[in-house]
Amino acid sequence: MRNALSLCGQAQRPLVLSLLRSVTEAPTREAALTALKTAVAALEKKAPKTARLLEEHGEEILGVYALPEGHRRRMRTTNMLERQNQELKRRTRVVRVFPNAESCLRLVTSLLIETSQEWSERLYLRMEEPIEDDTGQTTPCAATLNQQKQTTTSGNRNLQNF
Repeated sequence: MRNALSLCGQAQRPLVLSLLRSVTEAPTREAALTALKTAVAALEKKAPKTARLLEEHGEEILGVYALPEGHRRRMRTTNMLERQNQELKRRTRVVRVFPNAESCLRLVTSLLIETSQEWSERLYLRMEEPIEDDTGQTTPCAATLNQQKQTTTSGNRNLQNF
């Protein structure tokens, strides 16, 4: 979104934002694709650079529609990653000058491990629950399938020991 907003004038930004929201908040991929085409057509005269960007890279926005409905809202933004990068920048600025590259790498690695542990304790996306797709059919998610596979595999190993 920032890239699209940086290519248009201040006066066109509210229009660009509303058109991009219509793309990202569409209920299905087909509706989002239609909204994207409408946005490109609407912006061709008022913000041609933004229209060109959306025409060339608009399909990348639609990648989130490959995810289950329950996960789309959280995965369509990069807010968590941006916040993590800000935190890394803040913590490395405190040190100011690192004696060598390895010390910087150790600090960043320890911060990322700490964050990973915090994120794994919180339930950001519930991978254990069954997911309902666009057709209304419920399918188990990857974590459930992996758990079932492990149970089956361990059961087979136990049978082989007899």
